[in-house]
Amino acid sequence: MDSANYKIFVINLDSRKDRLARITDNLNRLGVEFDRFQAVFMERDRNSPRILNAPLKFNSAKNRLFDFNPISPGALGCYYSHMLVWKKILDEKLDFAVILEDDADLGENFPDAVNLLGRLKNWDYIKIPPSHLALKVSKSAPVPLRHASSASPAAEFRLCAWRKVPFLTTVECVSFQGAKKLLSVGEFYRPIDFDLQFYWRFGVKIFGLLGENIVSVAQSKSDISTTADPGAKSNVFVKLYMKPYMYLANLAYRALWRNSLREIEIA
Repeated sequence: MDSANYKIFVINLDSRKDRLARITDNLNRLGVEFDRFQAVFMERDRNSPRILNAPLKFNSAKNRLFDFNPISPGALGCYYSHMLVWKKILDEKLDFAVILEDDADLGENFPDAVNLLGRLKNWDYIKIPPSHLALKVSKSAPVPLRHASSASPAAEFRLCAWRKVPFLTTVECVSFQGAKKLLSVGEFYRPIDFDLQFYWRFGVKIFGLLGENIVSVAQSKSDISTTADPGAKSNVFVKLYMKPYMYLANLAYRALWRNSLREIEIA
């Protein structure tokens, strides 16, 4: 790894020791060091200093206006957890962090992907999507490896610009400048993966890193979906105006930043 100052964080609920044991074994086999980050559990933490002093505040009124569904406690805890890791990037003055959710299943090429991040300059946010996702990519470019540390020396990676930013935050890579932008907006009112599809709200440019055997998702029941209200109904009126807005705004910002992939420098 080059001299980049970075950390890998695993977000994990205290109640999910099974997940922590699985991902610890996974990362140990890959020779990857990490810090566990105690995930926010809303039933316990709602009035704690972690939430009361969080850099972004939840706006329940805007949640009703700008989200398809009422946000669940699990989705709230997920957003706060990622947000507080973004804050650690600033507090610890890291060049970047790789943030893993504890259901990530890391493949043999994950260490090389992390090494590659240390060679990149001028980026905000890079999403490494799980292999099963259907991706909407507008353009991509191959990134050469200096050396391969994995069992697959012929690993190939591509940086991509998204036609539509994919859901899930299984592996998110956030730079120091990206964390500053993400934490500058003051509030949130949607689940994190949905909110990041409105990337222009933060002023961040979200790219992707694609490749074989980097990450997939372990098969287990979502902690977020289990806290959702089964009786909650989608807001049909929000969908009527939000979907056209998302489409047109995404189209406009893609055109505005159409050459942004070229801004990333590779050492």
